[in-house]
Amino acid sequence: MKKLSVFLFLVGFLFLGISAAHAIAVGDRVQVTADGNNLSVRQTPSTTGTWLGSVWPGDKGTVTGGPVSGQGYSWSKVRWDSAPEGWSVDTPWLK
Repeated sequence: MKKLSVFLFLVGFLFLGISAAHAIAVGDRVQVTADGNNLSVRQTPSTTGTWLGSVWPGDKGTVTGGPVSGQGYSWSKVRWDSAPEGWSVDTPWLK
């Protein structure tokens, strides 16, 4: 039982440590990664939300809301320097 407890503690610590290292928070500056794909900006945190525009690798913005989960994605609201403020999937960003 003690070994199982230690194992679960270590797994939890590693998981939380990795998650915290990649967390995006309100006020953070973010940049779209250079993977060659654009990132949609939407009115609501949903793939069916009204499309407001796109941002491209290298584009930067400031997180103003979120993160929230929806449709299997993590979404953050961003005031983009080069596009309207809106919700984008936050996995392709760098901090």
